[in-house]
Amino acid sequence: MTRPSLLLVPGMLNDARVWDAVRGALEPLADLHVAAVDRHDRIDAMATTAAAGMPARFAVAGFSMGGYVALEMARQLPGRISGVALLGTSCRAEHADAAPRRRALLERARADFDGAVDSVLPYTIHPSRQQDAAFTAGLRAMMLATGIEGYARQVQALLHRHDQSATARHFPAAAA
Repeated sequence: MTRPSLLLVPGMLNDARVWDAVRGALEPLADLHVAAVDRHDRIDAMATTAAAGMPARFAVAGFSMGGYVALEMARQLPGRISGVALLGTSCRAEHADAAPRRRALLERARADFDGAVDSVLPYTIHPSRQQDAAFTAGLRAMMLATGIEGYARQVQALLHRHDQSATARHFPAAAA
């Protein structure tokens, strides 16, 4: 019997390291793959590229922005996706009031990427972990590794994402 495959899709300013805490629990269950989400400025392109290297049938788990990518895969490839797990995400389009804040943060990041990362870092960490220096340093390093160009592409993708409510409601496979 073929082992199932699971594609893990990180969120904004994240890479494969965001999945490290759960990787050990998932590896006995499925062949794990991690998508890169810093190379395109559109959610649909992120989804197409990530799915290209996957087997004919696979499950996908998306965290935050990765959830938008996972939903786009479900929309593009419903016959290939065996299940979807959405973690800390939404199926809605970008809110009009969020766009100016995103653009302003991007402009700040273009001037001082390290400073911009430092300004958002506290909002990405649960209060119980904010004093954990090793955890915070690891998260900061991961965010900085995305770089300003990768971050700019992610912002553009989020600003132009589509509402995926219908995809989420009508997806034929199991969703969590």
